[in-house]
Amino acid sequence: MHLVKIKDPQSTKAIAARLETIKEQLKIDHDDEDLLIQRLIKTAAEKVSNIIQKPLINTEYDLVLDCFPTGELTLQVCPLVSIASISYYDVNGVLQTFDSANYELQGHGLDPCIYLVEGASWPSTKSGRNRVIIRLTAGHGDKPEDLPEEIQHAISLLVGHWYENREASNDVDIDDALNALLDVHQRIVL
Repeated sequence: MHLVKIKDPQSTKAIAARLETIKEQLKIDHDDEDLLIQRLIKTAAEKVSNIIQKPLINTEYDLVLDCFPTGELTLQVCPLVSIASISYYDVNGVLQTFDSANYELQGHGLDPCIYLVEGASWPSTKSGRNRVIIRLTAGHGDKPEDLPEEIQHAISLLVGHWYENREASNDVDIDDALNALLDVHQRIVL
């Protein structure tokens, strides 16, 4: 099982939306360092996303599997927003779309699973790797304002720290603060 990012909206629009908020927090009233601050916002958002092991802004992915499971399919991608399609290579190697009437999604958000409806079964696939493709969207929303407050604050905290400390510094205090803010949002894989 592996995840392939299809569309990444965490770039320009998300950074531009946060720029004024961050500058206000840092008490910066000039535009001289906007490019630096934008880079710091993008890097901080990526670091936070890596810490919690979740996408921040809604992002489209392909979850690629070698075959269908024998029972329910746990997606291990959260917070899940939607499933656009489930495609697979049939026994003849032809790409097909699995009818959405055959399955239902339970557990939107954390720990989502796809269950077959009564009487349905997973289709047979051609032997080999990467035979099942689930197109899905995961994230906290379309805009930075949709992020939980702790995540927004963690990004702001990192940007402020990096802006004030442009050379190597002791990051123990900032790491402790990040862990305290993000602990509740970290994905735990059992």
